[in-house]
Amino acid sequence: MTDSISKAYNYLQNFKVAEKPIIDDSDLMPLESLIQEKNYYSPSIPRILFVGEFKAGKSTLLNALFGGDYAATDVLEMTSWVARYWPSDKKFCKIVFSNGSEEYVNPIEFKDKCQSRDYTVEELQNISRVDIGINNPNINYSVIDSPGFGSTTVENEKRVIDAISEADFIFWVLSCEVIGGMREAAIINSIKEKETPMICIVTKCDLIDDEDELQEVIEYVNETYEIDRDSIFPLSANNYINDQNEYETQRFKNLTQFIDRRITVNKEDIRRKAQESHLERIADHCRDLLESIETEVDKAIEARERYKSLLTTVRMTVASKMESDIVKYVSCNLFNPYRKSIIEKMDGIKGKLTSEKINEALENALPADYMDEFWENTLDYTLLRIKELWSEGIEENIEEIQKINNIVLSTKFTVAFSDDIDQFKTTTNVLADEAFRTSITASIGIAGVATAYAALLGPAAATITIGAAASGIGIPIALMGAGVSAAVYFVKSKGGASNSAKGEKILDITIEQFIDGIIRTEFMTKVKEFNLQTENNLISNFEKQVCSRLPESDLDKISNEIKNLKSELENIHYLVPTNGISQECPFCGKKVTGNTPYCLSCGNYLKRA
Repeated sequence: MTDSISKAYNYLQNFKVAEKPIIDDSDLMPLESLIQEKNYYSPSIPRILFVGEFKAGKSTLLNALFGGDYAATDVLEMTSWVARYWPSDKKFCKIVFSNGSEEYVNPIEFKDKCQSRDYTVEELQNISRVDIGINNPNINYSVIDSPGFGSTTVENEKRVIDAISEADFIFWVLSCEVIGGMREAAIINSIKEKETPMICIVTKCDLIDDEDELQEVIEYVNETYEIDRDSIFPLSANNYINDQNEYETQRFKNLTQFIDRRITVNKEDIRRKAQESHLERIADHCRDLLESIETEVDKAIEARERYKSLLTTVRMTVASKMESDIVKYVSCNLFNPYRKSIIEKMDGIKGKLTSEKINEALENALPADYMDEFWENTLDYTLLRIKELWSEGIEENIEEIQKINNIVLSTKFTVAFSDDIDQFKTTTNVLADEAFRTSITASIGIAGVATAYAALLGPAAATITIGAAASGIGIPIALMGAGVSAAVYFVKSKGGASNSAKGEKILDITIEQFIDGIIRTEFMTKVKEFNLQTENNLISNFEKQVCSRLPESDLDKISNEIKNLKSELENIHYLVPTNGISQECPFCGKKVTGNTPYCLSCGNYLKRA
């Protein structure tokens, strides 16, 4: 095979390893069969045509030569079709029906079904050809087993004549039980006119006890059909298979040595063109499979991009609403239960107003764990509001989601919302609370808060240490002292004498400093990052479900790889397309009719314009 075909075939094989592959063995089997069939078209592997009367023993002889149980024997009208056998990496069986359809079956099951006569007469008559792969390294030739001369249809005898054009050598299988039939004689003489080399194999010789009688048979064939005695091989396939006696083994050795030494490819030019044609057939099949996957993947990419656009719109809407909602929440709730007490404590400060005194007033007015509890409540509110806003955003885009859903439903892929939109909305609601908390803590926890207030105070914050704030993820009251200091400095510079500063004014400035220095700069940054991560997670979840049917999780990479492989395969063109429904095969000259894409005589691929 060419490098491009090998690359495409190996690439397609990768799809079988997916959890729920988008293509399976039934999709790949026709391609694998074509690849196995390449040996049949090889210009270095000769073809032998088996001809003879029905029940002459061709199938038993084939099994003896192949060293396996490949051909069914003792079956009524068994060989009413052309059976082709050739060396293959593995056993396989392809049935080609008269209407051009194909079926791939287990070769042993097919043989057993034939031999047990499970096929009806109608089913047998509908079979045009059977292809079987022979997994035996000692076999270096192909066999065309033609319908028996005694079969009941004119079409079968026509198949015998057509098969001659494919053969490099002919084995006439003649049963010693029936010699001298006029029909067989006429067909053999017709075959000899084709000038294809031929030998005669006299079968069932175990039925002849007298050596002189066997010699009479050989003499008759020699004189009647002008076949050299050296080209007549008497034997008993049954004895060889069942008894393995030395005499019969030698007979078969004579035949196999003849095959190895004397049988060569006589129609090498036609065979080489047939091989090139077959490669194009394989390339076309690879392209078809790649295109089928590409269509599915491109639809999935289209759905993903529309999904991304929708989620980006929702995320931006959520982000804009979240900041105003959280600022409003903090403004209304920070210190609110203790506001009156705090103001009274601040108003009761005696003497010079200092940050230490205001901080002491705060600590006296607030419970020790107040800021931890407030911070937890803020996180709870944030998570709840994110869920609500995302759900609202999804509800507002149900129509677009349904369109995305329809795209996915038109493919072999499935995602969470393919069957039920509510399931999709549920997916967006189940946000990772713990992940969000961990993210917030890691970024604006103790160290983040200390850094934020230090930025507000500049050098005045030098005494603030992380060690002083080791009381959980909340904002300890000790750190609020820094905010209070900032408020005091503001009051002193903007509000006049310290004694005139009111507790309410100081408290409001402290809340503003908290919102500007912590909520807007640190907290909302993480909320936006979390919103973006929520969007990315939903996209990732979509791709993960889609890619469970693919060998990897990158849809764009798969799409590009398929396009590149298809481009390489486009360079494989050995034939110029031909027009018309009725034409002559450019290789063997046989007339080709109907819509079959290849010549049934020589197997060449015929491109239709």
